[in-house]
Amino acid sequence: VNISPYVEENLTTKEFESFEIFREFSKVNEGVYIANIEKTVSPAVSELKRLSVLDDYEIFEKKCLAKLRTTFESEYKYISLTNACVSHEPSGIVFRIENNYKYIYSANGIYHHFRVGGKTAIRDSPVEYNTAYMIPRKGEKNYYHTVLDILPNYLGYKLLDFDCPIVISHKLSEIEKYFIEYLDIPTDKIVSTQNSGVNISNAIVPVNTTFLYDFILLMRSAEITSKWSKDAANSYGSHIYISRLKSAARPLTNEKEIEEIMIAAGFDVIYMEDHSLEKQISIMSNAKLVVSPHGAGLTNMIFAQTGTSIIELIPDRYLTPMFRQLAFYCGHKYGVIIGKTEDNQNSDKPKFEWSIDTKKLKIILESILKPEIDHHPVDKSNAA
Repeated sequence: VNISPYVEENLTTKEFESFEIFREFSKVNEGVYIANIEKTVSPAVSELKRLSVLDDYEIFEKKCLAKLRTTFESEYKYISLTNACVSHEPSGIVFRIENNYKYIYSANGIYHHFRVGGKTAIRDSPVEYNTAYMIPRKGEKNYYHTVLDILPNYLGYKLLDFDCPIVISHKLSEIEKYFIEYLDIPTDKIVSTQNSGVNISNAIVPVNTTFLYDFILLMRSAEITSKWSKDAANSYGSHIYISRLKSAARPLTNEKEIEEIMIAAGFDVIYMEDHSLEKQISIMSNAKLVVSPHGAGLTNMIFAQTGTSIIELIPDRYLTPMFRQLAFYCGHKYGVIIGKTEDNQNSDKPKFEWSIDTKKLKIILESILKPEIDHHPVDKSNAA
């Protein structure tokens, strides 16, 4: 593992071995176990609501079938590790069994992807804790990962009624501060390892997919949406297009044309990065139809009313069901349009560019909007 970005005086490296918890934990007498606590929350939805028969959903579902979840966890789960500390490069958790270091890192919300072996960088002179609740780094600079991979773990801390320190490896984001305050978790319980190491005799590591549905239910409650957006005036309508024109990642080459199509169809074009968290929540809680390229802005569908229509534009080389899954959890209607990726490997252009078939987009929009127009005809007798 290349640890050159982390060459600091207070970092050292440790050799580690692979450890696949969900296969090996039952073979270990000491050091690792998984706790299962039966849930009391029942899911409110049973199947995904399709938005349009004209979109690319069949193709999309076939490609992503192995990644789709159609059931809900029936138990809360957390992993207990002995002699654990935070790994900074690669990011994750290092723990020790019989003087052998083991390493795990999080992926897709569950700690089950493991390296074969190598080196990891950890901080020297750690602060010692007997028991602590660990929330390892998982894309904390990305809004989607912060909301859906990190925040549910704070809720898990409350649901399991822990009172120990919470160890993180990043700086708290704005939405984390909101959520921690809402859960009434004292800030002095939060311990960041940005500048100092920790060593935990008994580390409690949440499996956050087991808290995800409870988290989504909480975030979609009227109490959250009204409290967090109470001071944010919303001048946007119920049909919105979340643009990624200002984002350098995965550039959509014909997005300007798409914006013009959306405006002509009566949509408001929104750049989420220009708005405060409160304003973003206000915008989404008022939305009825949301169209957006694949990106973190779609995370805010958790604040939309149940049954909101979501159309995701996604490149053919980046098919992932993360927002399809989120729409399912939220009880939204979902549609998807697959775009074509351009091969720029041998040019000066960005390696990942893609475009959407605007003819198909117009046809799908028309099929969705026409029933709305027919259902709400214009009263021409009052037109002047």
